[in-house]
Amino acid sequence: MLFRSEWTLASGIQSLLSDNNYTVKELNLISAGAVPDDADIIAILCPASDFTEDEVSILENYVAYGGKCIIINYSNKQKDMPNYSEFLAYYGVTIPSDGFVFETAGYNYQQVVWQLYEPLTSSHSIVSSMDTKHAVLTTYAQPILQVENMRNTLKIESFLTTSNGSWFRTDLSSTPYEDRIDSDVDGPFDLGVVITDQSNEGEGQIILYSAYDIIKDIYVNGNYPFANADLFLSSVNYLSKLTYSISIPAKSSSLSYNVDNSSAEFFTGLVVFVIVIPLAVLVTGFVIWLRRRK
Repeated sequence: MLFRSEWTLASGIQSLLSDNNYTVKELNLISAGAVPDDADIIAILCPASDFTEDEVSILENYVAYGGKCIIINYSNKQKDMPNYSEFLAYYGVTIPSDGFVFETAGYNYQQVVWQLYEPLTSSHSIVSSMDTKHAVLTTYAQPILQVENMRNTLKIESFLTTSNGSWFRTDLSSTPYEDRIDSDVDGPFDLGVVITDQSNEGEGQIILYSAYDIIKDIYVNGNYPFANADLFLSSVNYLSKLTYSISIPAKSSSLSYNVDNSSAEFFTGLVVFVIVIPLAVLVTGFVIWLRRRK
């Protein structure tokens, strides 16, 4: 698995990938000139600078021959990235350059922009294979929209969406955010999609997320109860045609013993079992012997 990124891959995700037998290497498409033959997946994480024309050509050729990509959009950065936007449009999708999705369902953090999305209601295998114990946290998400007149070789499937009560707002000067305004566009909106391009050369696939913090350190490292890392791993497994996770959570092998270190309790038990009980047996036996003798 190779990646092009302005971000360092979170250590939690690196460990998760390593535990599942994935090897992660950084790739510079310009210096490499092509995607290496041994690359199973290309991950483009939070691009903050525009693609070059050469990079676009390399990636399109890679996907055309059955290549697999994961792209995590860096929210609100694509407005200054025309080549990147054209690359997405070639695969049938666009992400608005301004505005964010607001949500009323789920759990709010600080303000409505921050949301917990529950993708586990989706029947898509990326999500259905996950543990339903935790939710996925995304912030400042943007909608993934399908372009008009997209190529007939494309198929787009959604696996992460907002609720029917969500809305998209471009006029962020209007507050409070939880109050709708006339220019708001009603949801639901896609936040994660699988794009399949069936060409004569092969079947390439792209998984696109519109929220950059799916892989943010704070949500995938430590003890936060979010499923972001699991969702990313499930996406990688889907592109790799794996239907299960190899990594099994470790169980503690330590043994616990019930040890009584109280000397007083020990002495009491000793007196009862060594002196009191035997003496009671002797007295009872003597009484029975004496009665029979009489």
